Amino acid sequence: EKRQHIKPSFNKKHYRSVIVDNPFGKASSEHVLNPVFFIAEQLGFQIIALTAHAEGKFIRSYFTIICNL
Repeated sequence: EKRQHIKPSFNKKHYRSVIVDNPFGKASSEHVLNPVFFIAEQLGFQIIALTAHAEGKFIRSYFTIICNL
């Protein structure tokens, strides 16, 4: 793959995707997840999470798209 140099743009925010496997474990309360998602948003990270948490309000609160496989 050839790398291309990207000129820095001060008007645009750069986004990155992070794929994580079961990042929550038993941590599903708002006081734990709010800071994580706030920091990710500020740094321009999109979190793609693979988890066994199929149900629960917190999944729908933090992710706009949910896919069950």
